[in-house]
Amino acid sequence: KPYMDVVKNAGSVLMLPGSISNSDVWAADNVIRNNLFLIKYKNGYLPSIALKTFLLINNNPEIILTKNSLYFPEIKKEIKHQKNKYFVTTPTKFYKTYDNGYSHIKYSALDVMNSYDAIQKGQKPVLDPHIFDNKIVVIGANVKSGSGMNDNKHSSILSNHPGVDFQATAIDNIVNNDFLIVLPQWLNILITLFGMFLVYGFIRIFDLYKSIANTLKIFFIYLIVCIACFYFSTVINVITPLVMFTLTTIIAYTHKFVIENRNKEKVKSAMGKYMSQDVMKKVIQNIDNLG
Repeated sequence: KPYMDVVKNAGSVLMLPGSISNSDVWAADNVIRNNLFLIKYKNGYLPSIALKTFLLINNNPEIILTKNSLYFPEIKKEIKHQKNKYFVTTPTKFYKTYDNGYSHIKYSALDVMNSYDAIQKGQKPVLDPHIFDNKIVVIGANVKSGSGMNDNKHSSILSNHPGVDFQATAIDNIVNNDFLIVLPQWLNILITLFGMFLVYGFIRIFDLYKSIANTLKIFFIYLIVCIACFYFSTVINVITPLVMFTLTTIIAYTHKFVIENRNKEKVKSAMGKYMSQDVMKKVIQNIDNLG
């Protein structure tokens, strides 16, 4: 309580695993995919560190919380969100990491303190103070496991993603209006059904080799589309459509095989009345070459 009494601005650092398309679903893989910008607390909402940073930068503008977005009328900015009973979230857009596992530039607190001491003594500092000009500095501790100060989390890009870098990423997302675009579920379903229709059609229309070639083309083209979407920060369902394309392939070939066998049986039954069994067997065996 004494600490909170002197704090002028505070924000939550809570991070929870969840599905990128449904914040109500707890992620069994324990991967954090969303920014928790608002957390339900008593009769109001507690902002995250990222949202509080954004508010301070913009002189604490008014927030209007709607069903689908956070709207800031004074600066005319709108952020699409997912809202459930306890949280207001947005999918986290992660950035390329350096070799040290951070996606933002990291400096040692010891170097900062040594630089300060050097400046006080009139000596050259380890770090040039100007590197912090017009920058947002996120301070955190993350040391090896077992020390009690390990703050690594599982993210979409790293199995040991530093928690302080999560906070910096969330700040980057909201300050620079840099968010992922998540395709609506109905569009993912439509894309899946269209792909299944193409796969089934190719298998029914073309011969074995052409149908296999065209089916593989559909798989390959869809993967290219997915890569392009992710490159342009758009989230599209990858696994479900590919699984459904595969099931459609199996069903289509099974159906085609059953129909062909039925046709052969019909020909065999009809021709058995007019020719010998030996001739009929040869005809049946080479029925695909007739024409």
